[in-house]
Amino acid sequence: MFPDLKYEIFETAALVDRVWIRYKAKGTQRGFAWGFPPTGKTIEFSGATILYIQDGKVMDRWGAFSFYDILTDLELVPPLWELKDHIQWQP
Repeated sequence: MFPDLKYEIFETAALVDRVWIRYKAKGTQRGFAWGFPPTGKTIEFSGATILYIQDGKVMDRWGAFSFYDILTDLELVPPLWELKDHIQWQP
């Protein structure tokens, strides 16, 4: 999907039982992704992951990133500030 996808960690924090990681990622869509054919377009997005630690092992994880930003970079949806122009409002 994104063979050159690279992550840059720009912030971390930790407690005894969890680690927070904030990152930025960038890559080029070279294969099918989420049902969409390759576009050759570059995506950039930010995200965060929390790793839950028990007895020195990762027991669970939670992550979030802006999927809308990815779809916008791939030109599959309009930018958020233009979204209102594509919605039909009915009172």
